[in-house]
Amino acid sequence: MRRILLGIVAGIAFLASLGVYWSGSNLLYDSANVGQDVASAGSGAQNTTILSYTPPASGLYIVSVSTSCTTTDTVTTVLTYTDAINTTAQTVTLLAAVLLGANASTSASYLCRANTSTVILVKFTISAQTTTKASAVVTRVA
Repeated sequence: MRRILLGIVAGIAFLASLGVYWSGSNLLYDSANVGQDVASAGSGAQNTTILSYTPPASGLYIVSVSTSCTTTDTVTTVLTYTDAINTTAQTVTLLAAVLLGANASTSASYLCRANTSTVILVKFTISAQTTTKASAVVTRVA
């Protein structure tokens, strides 16, 4: 019985280290690492932040973004972070000029080794419609 309890405690500690918490019957992410339903500023080129998260520790992080629109739109989203190995700023295009039809959606994910205390940032850089929205999440995996 003691081993089972220790296993449960270790599992909860592991999930907490990933930024996942238990609430009733639902697993929840720490709200600091989630950007949900952020509307595009429209008008084409822009710099609209979907998610800004400062990791508490260096490590491997999965950054995922999901974008939806109600009107045809071309969408570009960009990820910036500081690499934990070479400590230089990195810019990765998650969605590169993706043409979405009316009522369409798309998503992308990227695995990065982010440095501690430097911002992981996901932004719209191109979107013509204010009805286009995006959500993003950062999850620590190691």
